[in-house]
Amino acid sequence: MKLADFRMKIATLPERLRRVDDLSLSGLKGPGGLICGCGALTDLAGRVRALLSREGPILIVADPVVAGLGWCDLAEEILARADLRTLRFAQVEAEPSLETASAVVAMAAPHAPALILGIGGGSAMDVAKIAALALGLGCDARDVLAQSPSTAGPGALPLILVPTTAGTGSEVSLFAVATAGSEKRSLIGRGILPELALIDPMLSATMPASVTAMTGMDALTHAIEAMMHVKATPLIDGLALGAVTLIGRALRRACQDGSDMEARHDMAVAAALSMIAFNQTGGLWAHSVSYLLGEHCKAPHGLGCALGLAALMRYNEPVCGPALRSIAAALQPGATEAGEAAGAVTRLMHDIGLPGDLSGFGLPHGALSRLASEMLQRYPRAGNPRPMDATEAIGYWHDMAGLTAQEAG
Repeated sequence: MKLADFRMKIATLPERLRRVDDLSLSGLKGPGGLICGCGALTDLAGRVRALLSREGPILIVADPVVAGLGWCDLAEEILARADLRTLRFAQVEAEPSLETASAVVAMAAPHAPALILGIGGGSAMDVAKIAALALGLGCDARDVLAQSPSTAGPGALPLILVPTTAGTGSEVSLFAVATAGSEKRSLIGRGILPELALIDPMLSATMPASVTAMTGMDALTHAIEAMMHVKATPLIDGLALGAVTLIGRALRRACQDGSDMEARHDMAVAAALSMIAFNQTGGLWAHSVSYLLGEHCKAPHGLGCALGLAALMRYNEPVCGPALRSIAAALQPGATEAGEAAGAVTRLMHDIGLPGDLSGFGLPHGALSRLASEMLQRYPRAGNPRPMDATEAIGYWHDMAGLTAQEAG
C-alpha cells in the first residue's frame, strides 16, 4: 500500500476515529507509550526519530502475510521519506520458533540496527521482542531463552510494536513465547516492553473473519481471566471490564464486516486494555488449555483460549459471582446473574463461527483425562480463585468437551 492511498482512506473516516490518543502508561506494567487511532502509522518516522540514540538501520520484523498485504512496504515508505534506512525480516511463522528468532538476530547483527520495529500479530511481535533483547545484549536468541520462563532484564534495543490484529495484546505485554522443539519457552519481564505501542486500527481491516474471531476471543480471555484472578483489583477490573464491554458490542460486527472501522477501532482498544489488565495478574486455566491444544491438536492460541473460557467461568462461578455478573451484563444486555456469563460467551463464539466445545477434535475420554493431568503438572495456575484437584481437572475437560455427567461416566 502507498502512503498517499493510506491517507486517502484515513480522510474518509469520522473525526472521532482519526483522533490519535497518546497515553503514558509507565505507572503500570505496560509500554512506555501507547498511541491509538486510525492513521497513527503516518507519524511513524517522527516516533522513530524520537527514540533513536545512534545511527543505524531500522529492523522491521514481520510475517509473510503482513508483508504480502503491503504493511511493511508502507512502513518503509514512511521511514524512507524521513531518510531512515531499513532492514526487513518477514519470515516469522504462525507459531514462532527459537530458530526463527535466532535467524533474525544473525541476519541483523552485522548491520547494527538502532531500533526494532515489529509489525504483525502476536508471533511477529514476540520475535521482535526476543530479537530486541538479544541484539541489545549482543547475544543469540537462544541465550535469552535458555530456560522457561526466562526473565527479561534491561539492555534491549529500542522497540516499537505495531499490531495488525486485535487480540493478542503482544504490543503491550510483558511476555514473549517461542517454541524449542515441542516445548514452549516464555520470556517475561519489563525488559521486553516496547518504548512505544503504535496501534492503528486501519491495519486490522485486512484480517479475515476467522482470524478476527480467534484473536477477539483471545482478548476476551485476557480480560475475563484478569477479573477472576486472585490478584484482581478495582483498577484491573475497570480496565478488563472496559475491554469486555467493547468486545461485546464490536466483535460480531468486525467478523461480519471487516471494513467496519468503528468495530475495528473498538477491538483494537479492547485488545490493549485487556492485555494491560492481564499483565498485572497473569493467566488462568483457559491459557493452560490453549497451550495443550496447540501442542497436541495444532489449535490456534485464540481458539484454544476460547474453548477453555466458558467452562472455566462455570467452574469459578461459586467464588467469582460479582465479577461474572458484571461480565454477563457487559456481554448480554439485560443479564443480571453470574450464571449467565458463560452462556453469553458461548453464544458469542457461535455467532462468530467458532466451535463451542472440543467435540470437533475427536478426543477420546482417555485423552481428556491425560490432558487434565498434564495441565495440572505442566501449567499450574496458583492464581485461580478456586483450587482444582485431579478429579476437578478431569471434570473441567469433560465440560469443555460438552459431555454430560452420565456421558463422562
